[in-house]
Amino acid sequence: MASSGSAIFTNKVNIVERLSLIDPNLMGWQIGDKHIALERFPVPPLEEQYEIVAIIKAEAAKLDTLTAKAQRGIELLQERRTALISVAVTGKIDVREFARGGAEHYTNC
Repeated sequence: MASSGSAIFTNKVNIVERLSLIDPNLMGWQIGDKHIALERFPVPPLEEQYEIVAIIKAEAAKLDTLTAKAQRGIELLQERRTALISVAVTGKIDVREFARGGAEHYTNC
């Protein structure tokens, strides 16, 4: 039988046909010390752990750089959009041709 928190809001109870570390009847599928205290887990040598951490940090730095570049690109596009709207509203450019379907003139700008 499931421990506290199981199937509180419904009358449904998950049936597990094999032994599992996770009780699917627990709300949020929580795993605590009591579930894994007796289990043994392989741990790589300390040097290998340092290598793994270094690789993860390097990949995270690459992702941070790409995220910053993407954010800067978004900011530049927003600035360009704002400037285009401004010149169109003030009449500094004629957008009537574009509205009639003459967009090919503007695509090479």
